[in-house]
Amino acid sequence: MLKKIFSSGTAKNVIINTLGSYIGIAITVLSVVILARTLGREVYGELAVLFSFAYLMTNILDFGSPAIIYSQVPQYYLLPSRSNLYSFIKSTFYFQTMACAVVIVALLVLFPTLDRSFFKTHAPYSALALTAISIALYVWQNTISNMLFAMKRFSQVNIWLNVSYVVRTVSLLALIPLGLVTIPNIIFLFGVISPLVFIVCIYFLYRPSFEKVRRAKVELAMIRPRYTLTNFIAQQFFNVGMRMDLFILSYFGLKTVVADYSLSQKIILTIISTVVSITQVLSPSYTHIKTRVGVMKEFRHSMLFLLIPTALFLSLSLVPAPLYKLILTAKFIETPLFSAHLGIVYSLYCIGQVFMLFLLYTFRKPSYLLISNIAFFVVVTIACYFLIPMYRGSGAIYAIGLGFIVVILLQAAGFVREYAKLK
Repeated sequence: MLKKIFSSGTAKNVIINTLGSYIGIAITVLSVVILARTLGREVYGELAVLFSFAYLMTNILDFGSPAIIYSQVPQYYLLPSRSNLYSFIKSTFYFQTMACAVVIVALLVLFPTLDRSFFKTHAPYSALALTAISIALYVWQNTISNMLFAMKRFSQVNIWLNVSYVVRTVSLLALIPLGLVTIPNIIFLFGVISPLVFIVCIYFLYRPSFEKVRRAKVELAMIRPRYTLTNFIAQQFFNVGMRMDLFILSYFGLKTVVADYSLSQKIILTIISTVVSITQVLSPSYTHIKTRVGVMKEFRHSMLFLLIPTALFLSLSLVPAPLYKLILTAKFIETPLFSAHLGIVYSLYCIGQVFMLFLLYTFRKPSYLLISNIAFFVVVTIACYFLIPMYRGSGAIYAIGLGFIVVILLQAAGFVREYAKLK
């Protein structure tokens, strides 16, 4: 059975996408090490907060599009005429771009006040402005990637993403002897140059298709607003909940803890990229399941692949502290402990992905995700607010763990309820 699964087309795509992700992780880790060894502890913490905000806003401005992309693009792509595909792509980009423009303008005006009252990074306005601009570029990069993933173009996406990572890492190394490793320059490099390199490369690779997209019609109905909006709201509660630990640590002024915790969180996020690379390949399979037999087959199939990132999360408990000190220097003293504990907590994240995929793509009931993700956000926020003053970084880990348990239980209940309705 294992041989059959791992020799399938799905397995090959998982291997390609996961290998590409690991190469990207390796390049990203190198960048993190360079920054950790170059920047002061508090400065690194400030940079981490700004990037976390940029990634959060990127997920918000996706407007739940990954769900509709993976459910619609494979169907449009197989049609003899691809006019619907080009119209869908243009419609998605059109509404995302309009939303990005509004948010960026608002941030350019309000970001300094927001930073003084909540984030408290005290970064220069140029860094805040570049953070706002980077959001639109990250949104475009993610949407292009998801569109191509839905067409099973895994190799091309991973190649050009990693090329962009190499460009930013080499450029970062070039800034060091010039004494130009500052927060604005780093954000410009990581949030503007890197995604632009990817977008430009993909444009020249698929230039004829881009021209067809440019001439296509914009149709709101194609992005299925009701389904997309429910999933969008659900995802935002989850995404914001996932960032509340770092934001509330920053709110309480624990700058050195923010630095150590953000490095651990960076390690966790690199492993989450492995989870994402697997679910990106698995997602289209969920849309065709109609029976209980099909559900249980895909459940076992998915859990088998997700054991890989689960093992990676748990393995963080086995990494010796001296290795962190060797790579990141001794100044990030709490990073080893935070990483080990976060690894245990985030192993639950892998389990929850299976229930989420079934509810979103097989049962098409994003309302379950909305309820569970609201609960996640509320639990994490309240728990962080009360636990962080008492337990500092460990309090944030307890809060995230409690949130994962709540969301998994609620989504599992929804899964059981919908499973019972199948033949």
